[in-house]
Amino acid sequence: MQFMLQANNFIHNVEQPYRMESLLRVKNCLYARYNGPDDKLKFAYDKLGVYAFENDIELDGCNYTIYVDRNEEEETMVADVFMPVKE
Repeated sequence: MQFMLQANNFIHNVEQPYRMESLLRVKNCLYARYNGPDDKLKFAYDKLGVYAFENDIELDGCNYTIYVDRNEEEETMVADVFMPVKE
């Protein structure tokens, strides 16, 4: 199992066994940008899953969510969701 945490700044002194990478690249993904309430983010995942099913695309089971922005007043967020395709 692997756990990743999004950070705004690079952390130079990370204790072992942890590590900090400034960039993560995952090729060949389905992508959706979500803009709405936090509790409805799962619909972006569902939509990508349905798209993959309808187009016979096999996903590798991982997914990545990048939090782009948050509007505290409206209680909404912007997030990018990536689902790698099995090669």
